[in-house]
Amino acid sequence: MKRWMAVMIAVTLAIACGRGGVTDATAPGALTEWSPYLGIHPFAWDQNIQQPYLAPLLERSMVRGIRLDASPETGQIAAWALGMGADDILGIFPNEYLAEPDVAEIFSATVRANPAIEYWEIGNEVDLFITMPPEQYVPIFIGLYRHAQAHHPEITVIPQASVGGTGGDSYIRRVLDAGLLGLARDPDPATQLRIFALHYYSVQSTYLPEAKRQIQRLPANVEVWVTEAGINGFGGQVDFVRTEYPRLRSMVRATRIYWYVFAECSGHSMVRGLPPTCLEDPPAPSPLYQLLLPGGGA
Repeated sequence: MKRWMAVMIAVTLAIACGRGGVTDATAPGALTEWSPYLGIHPFAWDQNIQQPYLAPLLERSMVRGIRLDASPETGQIAAWALGMGADDILGIFPNEYLAEPDVAEIFSATVRANPAIEYWEIGNEVDLFITMPPEQYVPIFIGLYRHAQAHHPEITVIPQASVGGTGGDSYIRRVLDAGLLGLARDPDPATQLRIFALHYYSVQSTYLPEAKRQIQRLPANVEVWVTEAGINGFGGQVDFVRTEYPRLRSMVRATRIYWYVFAECSGHSMVRGLPPTCLEDPPAPSPLYQLLLPGGGA
């Protein structure tokens, strides 16, 4: 109990020190455009570092869903987030297993180990992290998609997204041509692809108009989730939400947008300095994080 109170006092002081950044005239517009989905990293979960900062967002329903990598802590994090009011969890099945011959068995074991996770994204930016081309990825994804339908009908499987910027539209075209478009056009609603994923890190770029042309090929009933979006810089986060979130909704019909990321050692973070490897001390909440707290949009 003493440890929890000490952490909460530190959180309050850290937020108070940065409150000046929330008076920007763009703040109300950003709050209106915000999508209540957030990516997190599962670092030091047993040390209760992230929970005091995440809890107010979940309690206020400013975060209703989280996205996180599969790890030994995933089940514990998912249960905590759902208990705090989250609607659902999007898990990421690791890239490292995609080329394994027994990938279906590994995926089943991962699903069984994390029964609270309703959605699974198969891989993450495989074009960047493991240089896997779409023509190799799509057959693996479709195999796992069919496997999940047969053995885990309680979950929804979605394809991973490419790096969200220059060249991403080419990747979208290639994954659609490699088989995802056919899966999306499956006439049987029970077996049809339900969700397509994008990443987006650009600002007023040509990427969205180009991506839009590819998204228009998908049937209208296929949802588009932007499973990573953000900007590297505390000062630009509020304006990014205000300007780019509505563009994502209007141009690629995004129904969910996951901010990347809650905490890491970079300007992408809502709360910088939380990971033990970061040099910032004390943790620094961004203006966007402050905006989402009670009274933040006043």
